[in-house]
Amino acid sequence: MDEQVLSSFLIPLAFISTIVYGIVALYIKYLLYHMKNPMNLLLIQMIINFIFILAIYLVMSVLGIYPVEVITLGNIILIIISTIFLFFGILSLYYGFKVGNVSVGGLILSSRVFVSVLLAIIFLNEIYSLNIYFWFFFIFLGIIFISWQEDFSFIKGVRNSGSIYFLLTIFLWGFANVIIGAVNNEVFVISFLIIRLLVLNTLTILLYPKLKEYLGEDHPLHFELKSIFLISVFVLIATIGDAAYIMALGESVTITEAIGAFQGVIVFILVLLLSQNSLLRSIYNEPLKKKTLLVRFLGITIATIATLIMIYELGSLNI
Repeated sequence: MDEQVLSSFLIPLAFISTIVYGIVALYIKYLLYHMKNPMNLLLIQMIINFIFILAIYLVMSVLGIYPVEVITLGNIILIIISTIFLFFGILSLYYGFKVGNVSVGGLILSSRVFVSVLLAIIFLNEIYSLNIYFWFFFIFLGIIFISWQEDFSFIKGVRNSGSIYFLLTIFLWGFANVIIGAVNNEVFVISFLIIRLLVLNTLTILLYPKLKEYLGEDHPLHFELKSIFLISVFVLIATIGDAAYIMALGESVTITEAIGAFQGVIVFILVLLLSQNSLLRSIYNEPLKKKTLLVRFLGITIATIATLIMIYELGSLNI
């Protein structure tokens, strides 16, 4: 890896996706509060997302700015497999946010870096200096502090806060991310998203009735104007994160996921701001005791310093 010159856009792309996904995590919580049923949210989201990406493709094609490319069968298969892992990870994530605590979820989701990095070493031969691994360990340590709650048992939280869904998500997404890394940006990001969304829509439509029945969701599907508007805004925001994330993973799964662990900091800061609103406090139910805030701000400090030092260390890799 020392001889590999990584793209100068890797760190900006990774940060863009991290910030966007931090916003998206809280937006999902709000949408689930509004819609009640994760399967209904997933179905409407996939339909709107596909229409949105297809519109981008058509506009770029008409303007003559869409790149001419030949996508190999191998890359198509890799995209399909990664999308299957992604689909069940999304479903698991939505149920985790529906029944769980945002901070516990943020901690567990941030820990996916260890799954992704291990898989990247095994399957992609991504090996960096010990300094890099040392500093993103401190990023994760900061996330642990950020997720700390006074009078809160983590073991109890894992058992009762929907954490089984978060744990399942990180393993599913870990495999999905490594497969995306294997594609190595050989497919234009819009083409990648079109193939992905074709698979996601197919899976969602085919499995919607069975999953809804199996998971005991009895809320009827309504295409309300407010829901469509809220999900459309969500899709617009999430697509920016998805595009940046896919391109960053194509350069380096390890670095993208290490910076992605900083998402826990973004989520905490946003939750802290949103919880000041009396209308949103019931949705983003987070403890605000002084001791809890002190420990969490310590976590922000640790994670931020570790991230900045890690980026400095990456300068030796010509990033």
